[in-house]
Amino acid sequence: MLEDESNPSEEALSATISNEMVGLQKSLEEEKEKVDAHWQRLLRLQAEFENANRRASKDLENAHKYGVEKLLLELLPIVDSLERSLEAAPQDKDVLLEGVQLTLNLMHSLLDKFHVQTLNPISQKFDPAFHEAMGMQEVEGVPPGMVVLVIQKGYQLHERVLRPARVMVSRARTAQKVDEQA
Repeated sequence: MLEDESNPSEEALSATISNEMVGLQKSLEEEKEKVDAHWQRLLRLQAEFENANRRASKDLENAHKYGVEKLLLELLPIVDSLERSLEAAPQDKDVLLEGVQLTLNLMHSLLDKFHVQTLNPISQKFDPAFHEAMGMQEVEGVPPGMVVLVIQKGYQLHERVLRPARVMVSRARTAQKVDEQA
């Protein structure tokens, strides 16, 4: 009789195990679907990232290639003006001078448009951040360290120096020259 009583338990245990396996199988398939969905999402994100990277690279390449396009378009009328000045030179020197002055005005206008400021520091204190000293001179009545001559104007774009002004700077009289004058 014990065998008969153990049979229903085995069947119940077998049924329970079978139900649990079906539940586990179902859970496994649900989790597999989630993993597949996450994998597909990851692949899409990776593709989007690669596309964005390619677009950014292409944009950067174009910026390097064509970044000066606007500036060059602004320079073309100046080139035209210089060519007209040269064509007129042999005929009339006044027209040449007028053409050169107009060209210079165009250049100044272009520099203003691109926020380029001229550094012309005559009679200012020498500043190595904006000026390049080409030499020093003793100048009567001028304190040492002052710009007394601008050899070449400098230019500044916003806060950045494009080219420092090349200048001559005043210096103090040397002791030997003071003694000679006395």
